Amino acid sequence: MLVNVKLNGNLMESTCSKDLTKPEVIREMEKSIEAEVRDQMSTGWDAVQQMGIDVTGYADIIHRSFPKEWRKMQTTWPEQFKRMDIQVQKEYPMIRTTRASEIAISLSLYEVGSTTLFLLGGEAKQDAWIAMLLGAGAGLLLLLVYLLMYRLDAERDLFEMCRHYLGSIFGWIAAFALTAYFAYEASRNFRDIGELAIQTMLNRTPMSIIIFISVLIGSYITYLGPRAAFRLSVIYAYVMAFGYVLILVMVPLTGLLHTKFMFPVLENGFAPVWRAAMPNIVSFPFGQTVLFLVYFKYAQKGKHLGRLTIVSYLATAVFLTVLNQLVILVLGPEIATIGTYPLFMVVQMMEVANVIERADALFVLLLFMGIGMKANFLLIGAGIGLQRITGIRYKLWVIPLALTVFGLTYLSPTFTEYFRAGLKLTIEQLMPITQLVIPGILVIAMLIGKKKRKPA
Repeated sequence: MLVNVKLNGNLMESTCSKDLTKPEVIREMEKSIEAEVRDQMSTGWDAVQQMGIDVTGYADIIHRSFPKEWRKMQTTWPEQFKRMDIQVQKEYPMIRTTRASEIAISLSLYEVGSTTLFLLGGEAKQDAWIAMLLGAGAGLLLLLVYLLMYRLDAERDLFEMCRHYLGSIFGWIAAFALTAYFAYEASRNFRDIGELAIQTMLNRTPMSIIIFISVLIGSYITYLGPRAAFRLSVIYAYVMAFGYVLILVMVPLTGLLHTKFMFPVLENGFAPVWRAAMPNIVSFPFGQTVLFLVYFKYAQKGKHLGRLTIVSYLATAVFLTVLNQLVILVLGPEIATIGTYPLFMVVQMMEVANVIERADALFVLLLFMGIGMKANFLLIGAGIGLQRITGIRYKLWVIPLALTVFGLTYLSPTFTEYFRAGLKLTIEQLMPITQLVIPGILVIAMLIGKKKRKPA
């Protein structure tokens, strides 16, 4: 996008007549003009308006560096704000910043996603809670590595890091592998929506129609960009928190809990717990936070992103552990491990004083929201990856990407093959590469590069 910026005449006009979709151009421009913009901001919007200064070209700079002034402009200078806000959203939505709290909440929602659909750590039986905590601990280490990578280079996303630190060839291969992984994972989540719908509530509706509608909605959110997804996830988070808390409260009230299913602890030793946690629970769901290396760069600077992300992760890990163990305490380890959707079975058993019935409809709604948002974040991540790899604008990839993801949902013709592929191929083979191997190589390259840049 070409922008002519006129501040005090024609200051920086030539510098700003560049492609503002490139991060390096943005950083160069910010360093050159931010001090001048700050001087003008200090005089207040009224003075800026009276001086006749055209700051439309500074839309992104003001939005990122002067959030208070940006908000004030909505009321004091509504017409020009409207033009600038449209410019930011329409021309380069991938560059807009967002609140760190929104990213942290989105990470929590993403982690929950489809996780509650399955029983995790079933191999450990009544010790599944230990396996969950063990997997969450390993996932926390991965998250700390991802946050370290963000701290080392907060101006680049995951794909840009690959291209910059791993070289043009290996960096391109790594970026493409991650893009393909995100697209494939998005397709699996859309397939989860279809399978869940036909097995629970919409058994007469063709699964292809359900998946198509889901992909269509996801494509629209993808077109709007990550900021829209972050805001939508915050709204969903309130609804999902209420729904899941209601389930956690209602199940004990129905007398379905059997504490005897907690014992004996470590009946068969620690080996089954370890096998259940490594790599399965680490890969799904806790290691999937690698996706947010794509989004961390959009957080407002100096807003405690790392702290909020860790708190959000820990709270989500505890919640998933409690909910997972709840299934075992109701159904018992033997039945819970063979059920297709064990938590759905638990919710179907809930009935309180003949007043609250059919809570399974509420649970399915929560699952649709969680899985849908997870698929959206993966789809957006894949779209950003395609933009970084090809240089073609993000929005132009939405339709081709949606069609590809829709086609990928049919890689497994039957539910049995789909489930087996998810366990053996995706969780045990594909995810360790994308969550551990590629980020591990990348962080080593970043640390070496940082050490070389230090003066002797």
